[in-house]
Formats: sequence, structure tokens, C-alpha cells
Amino acid sequence: MGDLWSMEQEDKNLHAQQPDEAQTPAKQPEPKGYEAYLSLFDLVRMLAVITLMFVFFFRVNGVSGSSMYPTLVDKDYLVLESNFLYRNARQGDIVKIASGDAIQLMQVYRADKPSKHVQVATITYPVEASAATRRDVHNQAGSFMVNAKGSAAAFADAASTAAVTPRVAAIAQGDRTIRGLEDSREVARWAYGAKEGDLSAIFNVGKDYVIATLTEIDDNEYAPLNKVSAQIRSQLLRDKKYDYIVKSLSGSTLAEQAASLGSEVEDFSDVTFGSFYVNGVGMEPRLVGAIASAEKGALSAPVKGLSGVYVFEVGDVKTDDKQTAEGEKVRAQAMAEGMAQQFAIPAIQQMAKIQDLRGKYF
Repeated sequence: MGDLWSMEQEDKNLHAQQPDEAQTPAKQPEPKGYEAYLSLFDLVRMLAVITLMFVFFFRVNGVSGSSMYPTLVDKDYLVLESNFLYRNARQGDIVKIASGDAIQLMQVYRADKPSKHVQVATITYPVEASAATRRDVHNQAGSFMVNAKGSAAAFADAASTAAVTPRVAAIAQGDRTIRGLEDSREVARWAYGAKEGDLSAIFNVGKDYVIATLTEIDDNEYAPLNKVSAQIRSQLLRDKKYDYIVKSLSGSTLAEQAASLGSEVEDFSDVTFGSFYVNGVGMEPRLVGAIASAEKGALSAPVKGLSGVYVFEVGDVKTDDKQTAEGEKVRAQAMAEGMAQQFAIPAIQQMAKIQDLRGKYF
């Protein structure tokens, strides 16, 4: 009886726990306009996705002009990949390049192997000798001076022992410094008062110590042949080259003469009588003078310049509207006066045989 009661009681409990279908609450109706809200939300979400795609992944560009015809024509539109996706241009691709305020569309006709670019930074740090280092170098210079006394041979031996290379410098009368040596006024002053074979004290020149010896004094009016032989040889070679080129010239026109020497005709402009420099040629006073006096359209004779032989033909002559005969006369007179002042003093010095000792005392 107890077990049966328990089963019946449990069955009653189970039936009691089951909800009554009639008591289930009814579904509430959707608010008015809810479906329109969902549609608007979906539309905004789609627009946001499209905007992000065209901001980070794609670009739309219009074509203005016919510079890329027939590949693209005016008012065409292109959808381009952005830099976020597009890395290396390939042959046939159309790329967008920003140039200042304009945007250019270009088609790649050839795509070479990508090259690496490296940014290099230069770090400079001043390195200055300490007081101990300068004192040590000064002591070495003192030892060098002791070993170099007596003759030029002793100076050379001391330089070899100290592992330094002596420098040969020439100083002319009137020079105040030694060319290529910074702050060398005191060295030049010593040289004017020294005798052949003298050895100087230690000069502090810039950041260096300098010890000099006077090896030779040349009082001759003319330079020895062995000192000017290189200059004479250069001048003689220039004259011989001029003769050879003139003999090799052939033809009645500028192009024919250039072809006879395997050369080409080059154009140059803005040559004035007052200039000594020709664009593309260099410093050529003779060539400028020959051009200034040449007639328009006439083939010139060969002109021997400082660095070559020139044949030219004047194609056009431009005259300044403000240029007058009176103005040219004034300009020429001013130029002559300036040249007279420039060369008058050296001419008087040469005629009077004046000895210039300014470099010794000033």
C-alpha cells in the first residue's frame, strides 16, 4: 500500500507541474515602424561596409583628358586597388600617382625587379686632441727639429725616421702665405728672412705643428729650364695638335668638317664680347673674340683655344635696343681705364726694378 501510494502521489505531482496551454501569454505585436527601422539599420550597415572598402581597399578615379588614349578615354572611370592591398606594380597595371595638387594615372609598360631603398643617417662627432696628446706631439716635433738640423739631407732623414712625408712648397716674392697651408703667414715671414739651409722653429699652424727648412733661394730673373719644362712641353703639344687638326680638316660646311674629325656640331648661345666663358666649352677668350668679330652665316677659320681647336658659324646676332655708339664708347673707355690701373703698377715696377719686400715685413 505504501509503494502504490507513492507512485500515485508522484504521478499527481507530475501532472501538477505541466503548464496549462490555455495559460501561455500571447505574443505582443511589433511596434509601428519596427520593420522600417530594421531596413534602415541594414542599409546603414551596408553603406558603412562599402565606405570602409573604398577607403581602405579600393579607389574610384575618373579620367580627364586623352593622354592615355586608346587605353583610356576622357570621362572613363576606374576602380583601383588601394595601397593597403596593392604593393608591387606589374606590367600593364594602371597606377595612381599624386603629384602636387594633381593626380596622374599611368600605365606600367615595364616592371623591373624591385630595388631596396635604405635611409642613411650621418652622425658627426668632433674629435679634438687632448692637452696630453698635443704635448706629446709637440715633444715629437722638438725631437724632429733636433735631428733635422744641418742640411736638407738631415731633414729628409729625420722625416723618414718620424714616418712623415716632407712637403715641398715654393714661395715667390710678395707672397704672404704658403699655398695650401692654413694660417701660414708666420712661416712665410720666416722664409723671407732665412738663409739657405736654415731650420725654423716649431710653428703652430691651425691644428698642426710645422717645421720648415729653406732648401734654395732663386734670385735669377728667369726660371730655370728644368722648372718650366712641363709648361713649355704643354704649350708645344698644344701647338702641334693645332697644326695636325688644321691639316686634317676637310669640307666646306661645318657639318662636313666635324665629320672629317669624327666630331659633332654643338649649339651654344649667349656669347657676348665682354665674357670669357662659353657655355659647354669653358674659358676661351680667343674663341669669344673671334665670335664677336665674325659675320653672320660665315664659316670661321680654325681658332686655337686653351683646350681645343674650334670652327664655328654665327647663326644669329642679337643687338640690345639700348646699345648706342656713344654708350659703347663710354663702356670701352671705362674698360681701358680699368685695365690701365690694373697693369700700370706692375709695368712701373718692372721698369724701375723695384724690389718688393712687403712679404718680409708685413
